[in-house]
Amino acid sequence: MDNYTEHREVFSCDFGPRNGAENVNDIVQCFELFFDKEIIQQIVRETNRYAEQYKNDRGKLFSFRLLVRSWTCVTESEIYTLLGLFLLMGIVQKPTTRSYFLKRRVISTPGFADVISRDRFELICKFLYFIDNESLPTYQGPTILFKIYPVICHLNIKFQTLYLPNQNIAIDESLTLWKGCLSIRQYLPLKGSKFRIKTFKLCESRTGYLWCFLAHTGKYTVLQSSLITPDTPKTAAVVLELLEPLYNEC
Repeated sequence: MDNYTEHREVFSCDFGPRNGAENVNDIVQCFELFFDKEIIQQIVRETNRYAEQYKNDRGKLFSFRLLVRSWTCVTESEIYTLLGLFLLMGIVQKPTTRSYFLKRRVISTPGFADVISRDRFELICKFLYFIDNESLPTYQGPTILFKIYPVICHLNIKFQTLYLPNQNIAIDESLTLWKGCLSIRQYLPLKGSKFRIKTFKLCESRTGYLWCFLAHTGKYTVLQSSLITPDTPKTAAVVLELLEPLYNEC
């Protein structure tokens, strides 16, 4: 170590937007780069498939409510509307979903009811699906993430192909509030909201751009990096898993 002379590598990457994202300034066009026709059509297809399976499986045994019996196939436009309203709910926060569709003047949110009815919104949410249940025997990812894995894979691919990060990057864990029942949620007694979902993220330090992420599923977490050996500590393995796509890029 006494003879070691440090040498910082020269960063030569052409970082920034790429693959059609270079000159996109419009917010809607930017959103559609990530949620493109491919993933929207898959959501439409699987939502309609699940709705039909639901009706066929339960129609012989139970009397459906009129709302369920009146189901009509969802469209791409409706899925885009649904995703837009989900984003808006993060800005305009209310205690329940139905609160967004109340008509009393002092608490109304006109934008929601103007684009979709409450019943249709709830019905699409009820049947919203991302993968065919019958594909489980051939599924290769983490079993516990089966129903949302197509969306995770799609977003990771889009994050990485549409932007190349600058030299300075950061890897850290992130906690997302979760109030429902889920086996992979983390219990954090010192936090105000004690139950959260943990993810590991690689972000560009300058802009905060999320370049890739990995959902933490405890003992079910799948790490497939070729850089990982049996002796690699788990924390280091997560870092290598996130970093591997950037190796030899610059």
